[in-house]
This record gives sequence, structure tokens and C-alpha cells, in this order.
Amino acid sequence: MKRLVLIVFLLLTAASAFGVAVQADEPAACPDGLVLIQVGEISVCSHGDDAPPRGEDRSVDNDPRILSFADKVGVAEPVECIGDGQSGHRIEVLYVYTATTGNRIAEYRESFRQWAADADQIYNESAKRTGGSRNMRFVTDANCRPVVTDIQLTNVDVASMNNTINALYQKGYNRTDRKYLIFADANVYCGIGTLMPDDDKSAQANQNNLVPGWARVDAGCWSGFVAAHELTHNLGGVQNSAPNHTEYGHCTDDMDVMCYNDGPGTVMRRVCILATDENLLDCQNDDYFNTNPLAGTYLSENWNVADSPYLISMPVPPDPSQPSCQLDKMTVWLREVITVRCVNLEPGDTVVARWINYRKDKTFTGTAGEDGIAFLRVKVIGKLGTGGEILRITAKETGFTEDITVNIYTR
Repeated sequence: MKRLVLIVFLLLTAASAFGVAVQADEPAACPDGLVLIQVGEISVCSHGDDAPPRGEDRSVDNDPRILSFADKVGVAEPVECIGDGQSGHRIEVLYVYTATTGNRIAEYRESFRQWAADADQIYNESAKRTGGSRNMRFVTDANCRPVVTDIQLTNVDVASMNNTINALYQKGYNRTDRKYLIFADANVYCGIGTLMPDDDKSAQANQNNLVPGWARVDAGCWSGFVAAHELTHNLGGVQNSAPNHTEYGHCTDDMDVMCYNDGPGTVMRRVCILATDENLLDCQNDDYFNTNPLAGTYLSENWNVADSPYLISMPVPPDPSQPSCQLDKMTVWLREVITVRCVNLEPGDTVVARWINYRKDKTFTGTAGEDGIAFLRVKVIGKLGTGGEILRITAKETGFTEDITVNIYTR
């Protein structure tokens, strides 16, 4: 990510039931380099802040409705209407102000809703890259609009994230089935989020789903982009076991929402090069977000934010009994060799893959085993860029053909 303020909080204990405050016994020691703070009955660890994104001045408030995701990627969409808008795991939008700043909810309420929708769209557009869909489960009103609750705090309360969380905790914003997206009318930080360092694959057991989370975005950085970044921390990204992790909850294989040079020891690599990559999650779909990870890959065996109960897949999933093929990653390098996995084929069927616009005489083959699964090793050839090439896969005996559009990059 562009230079972004970060505070990483380790919530060290969790409740066994949803919807109530977290109980803690004794504060535990924080990992090296982090400072232990107490938030109500919760022990947390904190990591210091960095500079805001390039070109952003945290002392200058963003105007209403600017920096919309739609300005960069496409037409803005409203958030999804999910159930009664209240029950289950939800992301709750808060607007925090002080007597000094005054209450600007009337001026900014629709902007906060738009920025929440922008964060949601970042997630859904990112999910499309791996053949899925994901929307955020916001607390919404009867018209399916994000509820924005305005809360007055003191100047001391907003002076630090520690104080803000403590004040909100005492006011009851500590539910274990909530992540709180805080638009703070202050200019202390850019964006600050909480993160549980837990890479347990199980959504039921992972601590990121068992404790409250707080994502604070200050007025100089109010936007869907920063909101999506901080909420991704709340949902469990990026774990320090991920292939391209930093030590501070981010990733090194730029460009995407969560990758940036965040501190000492971080070495960045420019892997995904399209301008739109910066505004989407996990450009290689291998560190923290993939709706359809291949078996044996990191995200199939460790915590995957796409599995968060704070997200929902809206469309009806495809029939799992039908033949289908998937690449081990959707962003690939020219001339590298990738793996294609096809399932639900006729046992013994020969599977053939070829790039339809280049080297039509060049094919790559595999054979389906008794389980109906075939693996193909395919060399990447073709033109560069999004939608740059189509890989056609055919299984004759099964009567199956699928075209997969592949984004090809060069080193």
C-alpha cells in the first residue's frame, strides 16, 4: 500500500460467545517491538504509526464524496442488503467527533456511506479475479443503507487509538460479532487497524472472528481505499506466515491494497504492474485473499480473509459436480510455468490446453485420474496486460471446454 499509518493490535483473549464484551484475565506480554496496552478488559499490543499515502496531508480533511472507488474502477454500487441488517457478524460504521470539531454528520453521512460502499466494492471486484464474489456484512437500516452512528468523544479520547478504543469500549462498542469502522473527525493518523496474529484456517476457531475489531480512518484520509485496508487488518490480513508478508501486517509483492514499505527490514517488489492493481486485494491471490484457492496452496491451508464471517458470497455457487478448471494463480509472468487443475472429469480423459491466439500448434496435456482430477503444467505465452490472453482447456471424453482469461506480466 502507499505509505499508510498502521497500528497493529493483538487482542490476546477471546470470548466463547458472540455479542458480548471480551473477558480477559491477566495481560500477556506483547511480541518484541510492540507495546502492551489495556483496553477495558482486553489486553492489546500496539505498533507505531507511519506516514500517510503519497500526496495526502493528514492535517487537511477530505471533502465529502471525493476519492470514490468508482472514480478509479467503475460505477459505484450500494452495499448488499443482507438479512435484517443487524444479526450475525457485522461491520458497524461510526462517526467520532469532539466539541472542538463539532458534529459534521449532516454534511458527511452520505459520504461515509459511499466510502463504506467503496470498500465493499474493492472486496467484490477483488473476488471476481478468482471467480467468486464477496460483500461486506454492514449494519444497515430498513433501506439497506449503512447505519452511521455519530458519537461525541473528548479531545483526549481521539488523541490516540488507545484512548479511542477505550472510550468506545466503555460506551458498549465491544461486541465480539462486530468490526467497527470509525471515521474519526481528527487529524492524528491516516488509518489504524486491529489484527489478530492467528493463521488458523477454521473460521470458527480463528481469533479474528472471535473478538471485536476497530478500524480508524482520520479526516485527512477518509476514503474507501483506506477503509478497506484497515478492515482487512480487522478480518485477519496479512498474517506473518503468508508467503509475501512483512513483519507489520502487510505484504511485499506490490501493487495491491495491503502492500507497502511499512518499516525496517521490509523489501518491496513490484510484481503486479497495472494501475488498477493498487486498488484491489492480494494481486497474486496467494497471501490473504482468494475465493477459490487451489488445494495445497497457502490460502487453502491457512487463514484466508475470503472465508471471514464478516463477508458473504451473494450469487448462488456453481454446481460442484460440474467439470471446471482453475489456475494456481490468475496473475502470471510471461514464460513461467503454471499449474492448471481440472475436476469432475471422466477418469482417464485426456485434457488439452492451448493459448488460442498464440502458437496454436503448442499444446499442454494431462490425464484425469480415477478421482476425475487432472493437473496440467502450462507455459505462459501471449501478450501482456489484463485480459491479455485466453487459455482454452478441452476434455474430449467429458465433453467439456473452458476458456480462462489470464493477466500476463513481464519482469
